[in-house]
Amino acid sequence: MIRSKNKVLVIGIDGLSPILVEKWIDDLPTFRRFKNEGILGLSIPPCPAQTPVAWTTFMTGKNPGKHGIFSFAARKYGTYGRVIASPGNIMSKNLFQIASEQGRKVGSVNVPMSTFQGVNGFMIPGFLDKQEGIP
Repeated sequence: MIRSKNKVLVIGIDGLSPILVEKWIDDLPTFRRFKNEGILGLSIPPCPAQTPVAWTTFMTGKNPGKHGIFSFAARKYGTYGRVIASPGNIMSKNLFQIASEQGRKVGSVNVPMSTFQGVNGFMIPGFLDKQEGIP
């Protein structure tokens, strides 16, 4: 078990324009403090830059071809029917699972495409958690 006092807090804001944050940084004291005392940076969105694809890419560190989420919806196997993407469709471990396996405590609040995963800590699932998965 890892014994460390290092803690990480990641705040992700879906749809936030980093260009506007930088433009208005003097009027955004919390973001200015993140920039001056912590880390405030850009991420390169996956293609397509849609919520389920982007958050799954963030959580797994993999591209859509490796984590399996390509859009909000996908074809239901063997039919023309469509189903909504859900956390059950992710084909990779995510950072919450990996950190838990390493003995780290995890807390997650409202992260899209997250679900209760038996982590070492707590999870409050986010957008797309209760949807029907791709069979």
